[in-house]
Amino acid sequence: MKIFKIIVLITFFLAMSCNNDKSKPIYVVTSYPVQFILSEIVGTNAEIVCLVPAGSSPHTYAPKPSDVKSSYGSIALIYVSENFDEWASDFPAKNKIKLMELLPEDQILYFDDGHGHEHNHNHAHDHNCGHGVDPHFWLDPLTVKEIVKPLTDKLAELDPANAESYRTNADLFIKKLDNIHRSADEILVEVKGKAVFLQHPSFLYLLNRYNMVYAGSIEENPGKEPGPKYIKTLVDQVRESGTKSIFSEPQLNNKISETVSSGAEVLLYELDPLGGSETIKSYSDLILKNAETLRKALR
Repeated sequence: MKIFKIIVLITFFLAMSCNNDKSKPIYVVTSYPVQFILSEIVGTNAEIVCLVPAGSSPHTYAPKPSDVKSSYGSIALIYVSENFDEWASDFPAKNKIKLMELLPEDQILYFDDGHGHEHNHNHAHDHNCGHGVDPHFWLDPLTVKEIVKPLTDKLAELDPANAESYRTNADLFIKKLDNIHRSADEILVEVKGKAVFLQHPSFLYLLNRYNMVYAGSIEENPGKEPGPKYIKTLVDQVRESGTKSIFSEPQLNNKISETVSSGAEVLLYELDPLGGSETIKSYSDLILKNAETLRKALR
């Protein structure tokens, strides 16, 4: 981390020497879900640069000096939280927006809570994904609704010239989120109450919203593979649950998922919590395509 901070400082001074004359404001985001949300608000009035490429995980991403330079040249750097894309908090951006700070406390899920909202402010906000605040809020369209207005207010303050357009787009996005929620609810009605085993606990907001049961994860911490004892226990749990399928993620190695799938004699499907692929190019795609996969795998 110390070496990275030194690189940040060097790149910062190099960036200061470059004159970045752009006709449109530039926002730098860490991941595709943030880009999907932001693009609905800024529309064509701004450019968005996404740092983490499709197929990579912000949890395990190693930022490059060019990422630091991009953030300095932006009007704002927008990231999620310390336990999702912590590396972005060290960037020398002029302005930073942390999305989890915009969520009302009663909308936040906690990993140790398992499956439901938790209002206890004494929860530890650990820097891993096994405990503490669950940062994957974007996988519930109604939770996303909660950040649209406060995010728009911040963007309008940073870019007054486009404030009116941002607010108009935000109102339209809120209506779109309601439609996405209704569509997802219709898709998932057949699988409400079903047990869901994930590769990584990234879909708890979606499972909570649409009344599915989170039954366990193969990797509670992304990139850290479980040991043989845990795998055997998980195989037994999958068998006992009666589920037809378990799920992997394209950003993580699915070798262990394949082992569990084979051992439990169930099918393996892929859920994508981030998007950015050819099939998930918008927020609507992100929610509805994952909903379709859940229905196909579990009904």
